[in-house]
Amino acid sequence: MCEVNGQNFRCECRKPFSGKLCGDDPCTDQPCLNGGICLVDKDSFKCYCAAPYSGNRCET
Repeated sequence: MCEVNGQNFRCECRKPFSGKLCGDDPCTDQPCLNGGICLVDKDSFKCYCAAPYSGNRCET
């Protein structure tokens, strides 16, 4: 939610989003390795790994 105060504004972001306009999400930095797909999951993210990779970030 963003509030306007004169010529300024301030946004209060819901997790997991961040940034000046709450547009940054945990997948922005592409945390999944080896071709894994990142999706926002509740307060964080989840990597869906391409075969034969596995692990939280498709690192193995």
